[in-house]
Amino acid sequence: MDAPDELPLRRFTLIEVNDAKVPLCLRLATSLAAKIAADLGADVLKIEPPGGDPVRRAPPFLPQGGSALFQFLNTSKRAMVLDLASDAGRAALKGLLQKADAVLF
Repeated sequence: MDAPDELPLRRFTLIEVNDAKVPLCLRLATSLAAKIAADLGADVLKIEPPGGDPVRRAPPFLPQGGSALFQFLNTSKRAMVLDLASDAGRAALKGLLQKADAVLF
C-alpha cells in the first residue's frame, strides 16, 4: 500500500451525508464510493442521523456483535451525528460543507 503522502486523494475532504429516508441501495452506493475515496487518501466525514446509520444494525454480524457490512463500508472514515431536521444540525452541516471539496448524498 502507498504511504499516506502518496495517496491520490490525500488533499481532498469529502462529506458523506447518510439520510435514513434515502433508499438503502443508494445509501450503500454512497457509502461504498466514500469508502473508496477514503482508502485513496481522502478525509471523509460521515454524517449520521440521531441513532446512527441504520446499516449499523444490518446483518451479517461480527462475533463482537457489530454489523460486518457497516464495518466494511466505513473503514478509514470519521463520523459525526447531526440531526438535519433541526436548525442547529443544518447550520452545523452548512459549516462543514463550506470546508469540503465534495459532498456525497
